[in-house]
Amino acid sequence: MQIALLVYDISSVASFSKAKFWVGELEKHGDPNMIICLVGNKSDLVDERKVSKEEAEGYAREKGFLIFETSARSGDGVQELFVTAGVKAADKSSAVKKQRPTSQRESNAPITLGEERHARERGGSREAGGAKKGCSGSSCV
Repeated sequence: MQIALLVYDISSVASFSKAKFWVGELEKHGDPNMIICLVGNKSDLVDERKVSKEEAEGYAREKGFLIFETSARSGDGVQELFVTAGVKAADKSSAVKKQRPTSQRESNAPITLGEERHARERGGSREAGGAKKGCSGSSCV
């Protein structure tokens, strides 16, 4: 699963326009299932803001993008950006895999740490082979 981070400077309208240009390029040449994150950087420069949150949020909503504001200087929002984008990619990747038939090799693939954490967050835990702990066949204890 691919993720594109389109970063613009909240204190520059030209930067936001350039990000929109890159959206067009991604729409023409990118994977249609790509997760696109619109990222307003320099959120620490509130007094110099030229691109309103409402404008950016409206554009992201219209396009179906995730939207974030970050500050590379202070680190605000950076972890949230990467964690959220990564979880979204994992969820989307899982959905795509569920839609296609899996081979025996794929169904017996080892469980990764990310999948284990994801399963725990969803209320279960997985063992090697993909079965939830406490499950046998089609029933779970």
